[in-house]
Amino acid sequence: SLKSRQWLRGGDSQKRTRRSGVTTRSKLDQAPATMPKPKPFRLPTFGLGEIHEEDPVDELADQLSSLATEDISLVSHDHGRARRQERGISRRELQAAKKYGRREATIGPHGEPRWKFVYNGTSYITDETERHEITSWKSDANHDAFGPVDYGGLVGCAVHVVLVVDHSGSMRKSDVLGYADRTEAVYETLRRELLLPQIDLMKTAIGASCADIAVSLIIMSSDSHIQLDRVPVNEVLCARFEELANSEGRSHGHYIPALQRVRTLLKDDAARRVHPIVFFVSDGAPSDHIDAECRHGVHVWHEDRAASREGRRHESGRAVLQSCETEKTCRKDTQERTITECCDIIRELGKMFGEDRITMNTVAFGAPNIDYGVLEEMARVLKRGSFQKLGLGIQLLRQSLSTLSSTITTMLTSGGGSGLTLRAGREMETKEAFHAPVTKVTHHDWDVYTRGDAVYDIVSKRQYDWSKREFVEADLCEGATSVAFAKKYFAQGAERSAHRCVEVKTDGDGFEAVGFPMVGKESLFQEELKHAKFHERVARIHAEGNHMAQLFSARLARAFPGHPEFKLRFSDCWVYTVTDDRYRDNVAYILAEPRLEGRWTKWNNNSGKVAKERGDGPSGLCLEVPQAFSHFTYSVTDGKNLFCDSQGIWNHVDGFCLTDPARHTVEGSHKQRTDKGIAGMRAFFETHECSELCKTLGLKPFRDSA
Repeated sequence: SLKSRQWLRGGDSQKRTRRSGVTTRSKLDQAPATMPKPKPFRLPTFGLGEIHEEDPVDELADQLSSLATEDISLVSHDHGRARRQERGISRRELQAAKKYGRREATIGPHGEPRWKFVYNGTSYITDETERHEITSWKSDANHDAFGPVDYGGLVGCAVHVVLVVDHSGSMRKSDVLGYADRTEAVYETLRRELLLPQIDLMKTAIGASCADIAVSLIIMSSDSHIQLDRVPVNEVLCARFEELANSEGRSHGHYIPALQRVRTLLKDDAARRVHPIVFFVSDGAPSDHIDAECRHGVHVWHEDRAASREGRRHESGRAVLQSCETEKTCRKDTQERTITECCDIIRELGKMFGEDRITMNTVAFGAPNIDYGVLEEMARVLKRGSFQKLGLGIQLLRQSLSTLSSTITTMLTSGGGSGLTLRAGREMETKEAFHAPVTKVTHHDWDVYTRGDAVYDIVSKRQYDWSKREFVEADLCEGATSVAFAKKYFAQGAERSAHRCVEVKTDGDGFEAVGFPMVGKESLFQEELKHAKFHERVARIHAEGNHMAQLFSARLARAFPGHPEFKLRFSDCWVYTVTDDRYRDNVAYILAEPRLEGRWTKWNNNSGKVAKERGDGPSGLCLEVPQAFSHFTYSVTDGKNLFCDSQGIWNHVDGFCLTDPARHTVEGSHKQRTDKGIAGMRAFFETHECSELCKTLGLKPFRDSA
């Protein structure tokens, strides 16, 4: 509004500010000495008697110094009071901020003038009368803790994670369940799913190399800027993200300035052995074209002032925009120019590092009906690019960041990654689609492979027989003629993506599900799609793990009779070989296993982390079964193998049903990225405390042969 523009730009003595957590790009000398007198305002009485107005604003400053802190005027409202209680801020702290703090002019989300007081780590926002509490938050006083990472002292490869977070006005929308707005949802999820797992990992022996990770943050709005530059991952950074969660979005989301800042950040890394990962999250399409001139010098996306003065608008109520008399396609041209420039910057980054070294993850976290084509195009530029359309589901965002954290861990602990090429152009399906029962299948959402089809044929379905030490043929379910594999994945880890999968039969124009629901898995890497060895290796480990589980359960049943809840087994596992002309050599491979119904839990991982007790899961000695199984596999193989990453479901009748195990071997394996060798075994035993189960079974202690 005109009033707010005058308020922020009324003279050289005024300063431009932004909300705490977003560094001010430029500040002028001082705030205005006085605020323009507000119009007379009287609070509603609500039948409680007269509420007397206090002195006008221009007289308040002179009186504050003579008032006791507790007598400073503060009219509280529901929103401000709730925010204050959430953040542990007392009423007196706000009064002290007003009395002693630095006073700055600012504006609200709708252009309304406001005041900001900063004192002793507390930021306090009031209305233009300085009396009404709007909001408040705590600031991090220890800014010196955010020092840059010293790359010179690193051994091997380091990872530089560059986060680009949309701070446009639409990020203020309160449409993410459990969060005040989209901004809070993004920063809280970044903190919980990306930063905290890395901090936990650093506390283990295997996580020592994870200190070689730096995080940078770029705030994206109309004038994007670098907020954090190569800071280490620690508790201080987590606290900083908590503060940033309180930031308010504003203005537009311009992609090009944000990508230019990415280029600036990464320029110095090109000559070093640094692996950059860019995570670019936005809730909408780029708005760079709005402020861009067409080739003929016309701002074709700006409002036509003449039409505005005359009161002319479109039938839809939208404002009339300026038009270019030279060419009618100028609006479309400015949008296409934005896409081209975004992709050109990313292409330049690919040339700087080599396309196999830099990763570009673009994430659409916003309304599902918006066109996110630019984000998708950006991901397609690089070989190691991926695009995810998440809608506003917080669980999908958590999965996405958890996957990113796993990728970083794998890259760091394996000496900088495998050099494989991530597959591009893949999408994650919605939570609703994943949970919907599968009865009918169509080619629109599924890849269907049918026995005898000339193009999409099922060549074989095999299962590894541990007793024979070889793969054997397996039959399709009764009545099934085909296997269907969902095009979109619902989750992914360090090596594979997981998709819905089911065996089906022909039913008119579509297919009818006749088999039980399965989870089908494909490699994330282009090179591993062309041969069966990747999935065959996983299937063999799966079968060996199930053999170990049978031995363990038998020993446990003899030592602790009458405890069916202690039983432990692995689900079945099959490898489908299919023909598909979209893959190299026209052949593809699918690893499939039954979909487990129940509450999914990961009881330990391949880095030594152990799950805690939950009310609806195993408790007491039963909770120790997965840890005892891992110890058992080490003991029974005389220290040669250790199975971990125990994940799956549990109930009182059937016990544990696990899937997708990880195996550490004494020699380690570069072919199996989850095999961390002796270091992985050591990480397990550093957090493992032998329970009554381990002692009763007489399991051997860990011998560190490193």
